[in-house]
Amino acid sequence: MTPLAEKYQAGELSNEQLVNELINGVAKRYREPVELLPAKTVPVHVVRNGEKDYEVLTQDEYLLTFAQQS
Repeated sequence: MTPLAEKYQAGELSNEQLVNELINGVAKRYREPVELLPAKTVPVHVVRNGEKDYEVLTQDEYLLTFAQQS
């Protein structure tokens, strides 16, 4: 259990105080810089639609790469 939840259950925080703390915590996280992983080249099967456009045939093939990085 988080320290914030413990304080709430112990009656040290009201509902309003809990909501304010949660919103402030989320807002703080969004202001912090986001660390991105380096780009990764992934082979996928595609269908070309002209010179510049293409469609990935199986989105799972593309999305699987993200699951394997963690």
